[in-house]
Amino acid sequence: MDCPKCKITCPPDTVRCDCGHIFKSNAVAYNNPHYKKPVESTSPQEVTVKGIDMPFWNMVGFMVKWTLAAIPAMIIISVIYFIIAAVVTGGLTGLISLIEK
Repeated sequence: MDCPKCKITCPPDTVRCDCGHIFKSNAVAYNNPHYKKPVESTSPQEVTVKGIDMPFWNMVGFMVKWTLAAIPAMIIISVIYFIIAAVVTGGLTGLISLIEK
């Protein structure tokens, strides 16, 4: 199917071309009361999430994945902490040995 506005060939089930033209023959989604027409915007928009409606077991799965993803982060933070602690301890030990002489 060719777009009459920009002359690009689009797949036959296309509802909206990249240029913004709406193919009325495929616009069944636009008749759906829950469908929101895409907003044309050139600037970034701020989004505020007020609530998440998610089934309980999907939320449990999400939380388990989130917890598993935090393990590598904690390992990295622990390694950085021990390196800093070793450097500080070594430096303090060196200073103490200099003061005692």
